[in-house]
Amino acid sequence: MKHFKLISLSLLIISMLLMALPLGVFAADNNENYNDINGTWSQQWVNNYGYQEIFSKGNGNFSPDADITRMEFARLLHKALGININYFAATDISDYFNDVKNSDAGASALYDLVTCGIIDTKTSFRPNDPIMRDEMIHFVMRAFDYKFSNYAFIEIYRVFADDSDIRPEYGTDIQHACILGLIKGKNDNYLFPLAAATRAEGVTVVGRLAELWEKADTNVDVSASVKEENGGLKLSLTIANNSDRDIIISHSSTQLFDFGIYDSEGETLYFWSANKMFATVVTETKIAAGEKLVLGDTLSAEEYSQIKDNISYAKGFITGTSPDFSVQSDGYMAAFIA
Repeated sequence: MKHFKLISLSLLIISMLLMALPLGVFAADNNENYNDINGTWSQQWVNNYGYQEIFSKGNGNFSPDADITRMEFARLLHKALGININYFAATDISDYFNDVKNSDAGASALYDLVTCGIIDTKTSFRPNDPIMRDEMIHFVMRAFDYKFSNYAFIEIYRVFADDSDIRPEYGTDIQHACILGLIKGKNDNYLFPLAAATRAEGVTVVGRLAELWEKADTNVDVSASVKEENGGLKLSLTIANNSDRDIIISHSSTQLFDFGIYDSEGETLYFWSANKMFATVVTETKIAAGEKLVLGDTLSAEEYSQIKDNISYAKGFITGTSPDFSVQSDGYMAAFIA
């Protein structure tokens, strides 16, 4: 029997564990009134993340060994991580999937996860099918990547006894999830990547991810928003330094921020910087302890009217890096303020 082996020395650099930005409110509930989880290995995670509105069938049971469906997992991930996106217009899940309706429980959560790039399957989602263990890990690591940008995994290779069963497209995600402690082998270090994940396994891996994020609190909060104003669209990016020391953002030009506006397919409708010029000179932005900086501009009424009917969502970007907090290279989802 081939045992779980560490093939090479590993080094994990995750500076974002000390400096990552909060995505939202982490949702932990008290589900201790399930009558079939007392004394089980997953009791802690079920108590906090076994959401009644997702998993309860009205009989008082969680059914920890039952397969978790793909839609149940999507809803779990969405709620546990506190993801909430405001859109300019009503969303239609058929933009992404042909087997999910807007009226289905979890349709809006699924739409958010696709918009964020966490769920990267398209066309057919198979919401009632069980999710396989390797794809569950893939979605969890997509969520990790969406949250954190300032990290690297250096030359590590881990082998489960059944590593040959891991689909190649998920191999790297599984290695990284092992390093982070999000998953572990079972039955003498087998992964069983092609087996259906159970409800207990689903809430456990998502709970571990949510708690990893909570430990990465930085006291630096970045938020983006857009608001209709005098016929135009006001774009705002706020960086609040809630720490007790100054923070520095370094820029490679005089551009400090950017904004992107997108349609429901993720195609760019507008980029603030597209028609602007910036001097290529290294600059710094300093935000004092306890202070906040608001960056932004207003899209003119004429420009706004040309894209308004096609807008789905917007993102704000910090065009720089900082040693004091993790700048999300993929941008910050903008809240739409009516």
